[in-house]
Amino acid sequence: MPKMKISKQSSLTIVFAVALSAGLPNIGHAATYSLDVASNGSILASPVGSVNITDTGTTLTYQFSLTSGTLSAVYMDVGGNVSGVTDGFGTSNLGSTTNALGTFLDTFNKPVLQQGASTVTVTFSGSNLVADYTLLGGIQIFSAANTSNGLIGDAPPTTPLPAALPLFAGGLGVLGLLSRRKKAKKAVAIAAA
Repeated sequence: MPKMKISKQSSLTIVFAVALSAGLPNIGHAATYSLDVASNGSILASPVGSVNITDTGTTLTYQFSLTSGTLSAVYMDVGGNVSGVTDGFGTSNLGSTTNALGTFLDTFNKPVLQQGASTVTVTFSGSNLVADYTLLGGIQIFSAANTSNGLIGDAPPTTPLPAALPLFAGGLGVLGLLSRRKKAKKAVAIAAA
C-alpha cells in the first residue's frame, strides 16, 4: 500500500489547527454574567448584580457582586475533580439543593456568606473543572443567589468567537486531512484497476 503524501501547505494547516486545539484547555477564560433571572424563570427588567467567572484550567473562581440587596445563600453547579474549595468566610457548607431555579450541586449558606454580605468569592480547584448548566423553562442557569431581592440566577451569554475559533480551525484541519486521505485511496484504487 503506497504511503499517503501530504503537501507542505496541508501539513502547516494541520499543525496549526492541532496546536490551537491542544492549547485550548490551558487558555484562561473569564466572563461576567448578569444576575437577571427571577425564580419563575422570567428575565428581570434590570439586573440586581453580576457573577464573574474565571477559569484557569485548574481553578474555577466565582465572584458574586450585588448592586442592591444582600446575599443569604449561593447555589452553583460545578463538575470535575474538585480537590478544594476556598472562600473568605471559613468552612463552606457544600451540598446539593433544589429550589425554584433548579437543582444545584454546590450550596453556600448564610453562615458562610455572613449577615449582610453583598459580595462573595469562591474558588474551586482540581482538574477538568466545568460550570454545568441547569435548564429552567428554556433558560440556562449555572449559578443562583438567594438575596434580599429574592431568588435570582444568571443566564449565560453565547460563546464568544475567540473561544470557538480554535475548535473551528481544528475541525477544518481534520476535514482537510480526511479529504486528502480519501483522494489518495481513490487514486490508488484507479491505478490498481
